[in-house]
Order: sequence, then C-alpha cells, then structure tokens
Amino acid sequence: MASKTFLYCYEGEKVKSKIIKLDINSIGILLMCVYVFMTYNAVNIFIPSIYNTLILYVFFIWGVLVALIKTAGKKLTLSSYTAWYAIFMIASLAIMLYSPEKRLISGQFYLMIVSLCLTLVFQLFIKNEHTFSRLGWAYAISSFVLILSLYLTDNLTANASNRLGGDIMGNPNIFASMIMVAVLYEIWLFVYGTKKRTTKLFLIFLLAVNMYALIISAGRKYFVVPFIFFYILLLFKVDKKGKKHIIRYTVYIGLLATVAYTLIMKIPVFYETIGHRMESFIEGFLGKGQYDSSASIRKEMRILALRKWFVRPFWG
Repeated sequence: MASKTFLYCYEGEKVKSKIIKLDINSIGILLMCVYVFMTYNAVNIFIPSIYNTLILYVFFIWGVLVALIKTAGKKLTLSSYTAWYAIFMIASLAIMLYSPEKRLISGQFYLMIVSLCLTLVFQLFIKNEHTFSRLGWAYAISSFVLILSLYLTDNLTANASNRLGGDIMGNPNIFASMIMVAVLYEIWLFVYGTKKRTTKLFLIFLLAVNMYALIISAGRKYFVVPFIFFYILLLFKVDKKGKKHIIRYTVYIGLLATVAYTLIMKIPVFYETIGHRMESFIEGFLGKGQYDSSASIRKEMRILALRKWFVRPFWG
C-alpha cells in the first residue's frame, strides 16, 4: 500500500512538472510572438511605440525567470551560437577600443549586448521546428499587418526622393531590413514549413505584399538577399527519394530573378524607387556610367579603407 501511494505521488509530481514546463514555455512563446508583433506595429500609427518597450521588458524578464528555473542545480552549457557570438563581441570590443571613435562602445556595442540577450531568450523557447514555424508565422503576420496599416492610412507610398520607411522607422534601411527578415521567414515556411497547397498560396500572397513594400523602400541589398536565401534553401532541399535537384532549382531561381529584375525596370513606380538605383549601381560597377550618391559614398569609403589598411595592415 505504501509503495502504491508513493508511486501515485511520484506520477502526480511528474504530471505537475510537465504542466509547469508546458505553461512557462507556452507563455514564453506567446510573449515572443507578441514582442515580434509589437516590433513591427507599435510604430505610432495604430499602436503607440511605448507598448513595444513594455513587451520587450516583460519578455526579457520572463526569459530570465525561465532560465533560472531551467538551470537551477544544472550545469550551464553554451550553444555554438552563443560561443561564436561571444567571440565576435570580444573581437568587436577590441576594435572599438582601438578606434578613435570611442562613442561606438556606448552605441553599437550596447546594441550587440542587447541582441545577444534577446537571442539567448529566444533560444529558451525555440527548441524544435514546430516552435520555429510559430516564430516564422509571427513575423509573416506581423509584417502583413504593418503593410496593411500603412495602406489604410495612405502611407504605403514612395518616390525617388522619399523612400518608404523613412517617416515610419526613421530610416528606410531599418524598415527594409525588417521587411526582409519577414520575407526570409516566409520563404523558409514556403520551402520547409508546410506541404498544404492552400497554405503555400497564402504564403505567396504574403510574400508578394512584403516584396512590394521592399521594392518601394528601395533597399537594393534587401531586395537581392531573399533570392540568394531562397536559392540556398533549395540547394539543401531533397525529394522523397533523398535526391537533390540543383540544376532544376538553379533554372527556377534564374527565371524568378529575371522576372523580378524586368518588373522593377519596366513598372514606373518600381523603377522610380529601386529600379534606377539598381541600374546605376550595375552600370557604375561595369564602368558604363556613374554610381548614384549612395553607391558613390560607399565606393569612396572602400578606397579610404584600403588606403588605411596599407598604412597599418595589422589593425586595418
């Protein structure tokens, strides 16, 4: 009788432990998705930006509490990502200390610390492909809601002198980078996240909406990266027999890139924003024309960087 009572108590504790574990993980995933949503949409259009800061602190504090619970009495282990990022931060700090621009430490290095802390919290709750898919859908839906809110408030417009995102995020490149990240998640979901045709069609719709916003934000590299990412995913994709179709996927990506390039060059609203910038960069690179102001500044910076490197090759 005593042994049975002990067994019931033991099984009850196991169930209770699973429930607690499930609850803290579920709350963490929910907070993670809400944080992503607020990052995209708490931009003082429909939602004040203060809510983004609030959910950030709540998510981070919850992550710290969960980390303390999970690591209590256990040996602390570091993931390969954490180890790599720590080495990268140490190298960056050494370079920033060497640089005459000491304000980089309080600016850029502080952001690196914040990024490390956030990604550590993300790792607590993303343990498998299922939870990663949830994160991907959070980015996909959040970015779509942002674009929809811009459309409803007549802010989904841009021209050659006023790129989309400058008035919203303070810098069009910040906006473009955020949309690009959402596009990368949508591409992953399309390739690996689902096999349902209706879901894939919905993802194509979301991709089209985000790519439209990406084009009129006029970020050249942000427009190119999704095609490279898509191609890399396809290179690793295998069919039911375990075979890869590299030639077929290479042709697909080539055709897709050709169609996309043709569209940004032929459709006036696309050409006014990203088309002419892409054209001037290619012509300048081939020596057939001049770079635009943005590309010219980067070219001069590369030349100056090489000159400085030859003067002090060890530190650069």
